[in-house]
Amino acid sequence: MILAKKPSTSVRNGVCLLQNTTSFCNKQYTRVLELKEKNDYEMKRKKHTSGDDEAQIDMTPMLDIVFIMLIFFIVTTSFVKEKGLDVNRPDENQSNNNQPSKSLSIRIDANGIITMGGREVDVRRVVANAQTFLAENNTDSAAIQADKDTEHGLVVEVMNQVKIAGIDKVSVLVKDS
Repeated sequence: MILAKKPSTSVRNGVCLLQNTTSFCNKQYTRVLELKEKNDYEMKRKKHTSGDDEAQIDMTPMLDIVFIMLIFFIVTTSFVKEKGLDVNRPDENQSNNNQPSKSLSIRIDANGIITMGGREVDVRRVVANAQTFLAENNTDSAAIQADKDTEHGLVVEVMNQVKIAGIDKVSVLVKDS
């Protein structure tokens, strides 16, 4: 018994290599051409898109940067706090009392010597002397006259002592030597 060999064909680069039959090769060749035409059509369709898509600019990166800068400036400005003393200024339309009130007068010279009512006083005794003055006089203000060479820490300590004594309105005057 002799077995018949199956015809072997192949298609390479659009050329059919015939070995036993031509009809089988022609079918494969036409199939290859159909696939190639379909692939070319799809590639052409993908390359030619509408002109509107190419003209758009992506704004997302720019908006991201703008929001990051906005957050940076908000955070940095919220932590900036100026240092200083709180000043209570009188209102412009506040009526002046016609009764002159006597205010507590405290002098501090360049050497740091504190004088109240003509007597030298230690910084720890300012509270007691201010309370004595308040008991004798009806006042709510004090004036501290300091030399320009006086240490600021001493002036602030005297201000704190006067406020502890119960006087809320404290003014500071600076005199030249």
